[in-house]
Parts: sequence; C-alpha cells; structure tokens
Amino acid sequence: MHIPRWIKHELTSPFESISERILRSHRDFYAALAAALGLHQYDGGLSDLSALSIRSRVADVEGQRASPEAVPFGSLSDDDRFDHAVLAANLKRELLDYTELRVHATNPEAMLWHIDPSPYILRNYAPLETRADALANALSQVPRVTRDLATHLATGEAARPVLDAAIDSYQGMAEFYERDIAEAVAEPEGRPRTAASWISANWQRRRSTNSSSR
Repeated sequence: MHIPRWIKHELTSPFESISERILRSHRDFYAALAAALGLHQYDGGLSDLSALSIRSRVADVEGQRASPEAVPFGSLSDDDRFDHAVLAANLKRELLDYTELRVHATNPEAMLWHIDPSPYILRNYAPLETRADALANALSQVPRVTRDLATHLATGEAARPVLDAAIDSYQGMAEFYERDIAEAVAEPEGRPRTAASWISANWQRRRSTNSSSR
C-alpha cells in the first residue's frame, strides 16, 4: 500500500517544519475546511471572519510568506520544491483575497462555503449522533459568521448584481438549514432524543423567532 510522503516520515528539514507550521495555522483559521478535508478534530468549528480576525490573518500570512523564502531553494528536494511552489502560490492568493480583492466585503457568495453543513450530512465518517453534535456546534456559530459578513457588506463595496446573486445563494442555504438538515438527521420513531433532534428543534425555534421579529 502506498503511504503518502507527508504521512510516512517525520519532519526532518527546515522547510518541512516551516510548511507544517504554515499549514497548521491555515487549518486553525479555516476550521470548516479542515473538517471537510477529514481532520475531524476541527469538527464543529467555523472561522472568525470579523474585521479584527481578518487583519490578524493577513498579518500572519504576510509573515508566513517570508518563511519559506529563508530556505535556500537549491537545497530542496524535487518534492519539496513542488511543495514550496504550491505553498507560496496559496499564500499569495490568500493575501490577495483579503487585501486587494477584499472578497469578504465584495463577494459574499465566495464566503458561503464557510457555513456549508453538507460534509456532516453527506459523509458517513462517524455515527449520526457524533456528526449531529458537531453540526449543532457549527450551526450555533452561523449567526456570528453572518453578522460579520453583513458588517463587511455595509461598507458598500459589493456591486448590486453580486449582492443579488448572493442573496439567492444564502436564501438557498437557509432553506437547506430549515428543511434538509432536519430530514437528514431524523431519527427512527422511538429512538431516544439526541443531538440530531436538538438540531431540528433549535433551528425551528430560531426560524420562529426570526419570523416574529420581522
């Protein structure tokens, strides 16, 4: 059986240590992505997309871009040179997203994946109760994430057509929360109440509260 290179050996070079530190920082910030990639210690987490957190992330990435460059390129193996190029390109893209493009303020649809619960539903990687509990934790953070995104949009940087498209997408996600999640985690009749039923009851309660406050 083939064992990936990044699994089968310990970090033995300065570049490997640097790259692992950068990747760990990326996973910590993008917990939902890390969980979707199968790192289930991040289950239930969502990113902090507040202005302060994004500024902090930008500062981290700026510092991280300099770290691989401190390792002489000629001293790297062929595999490490490839990893170096991928790592450098991704750090550059992330910095571009938050500084020049400002996707958090100009393209809300590009941020929708942060609150996508489908990995907990579509992937049978753990018992339903375990996945439902992680999903419940993630859902409890969605209002915070959407408030932060709304604050960014209040700057008026997003074009009207972009906003209209995003409204449709976020309404579709809300419908997914309200209808499909409850159906996906429904328990057989007579089964004890678990986190799955908590999700359904809690979300319906939120829906009723939001409707009455309009």
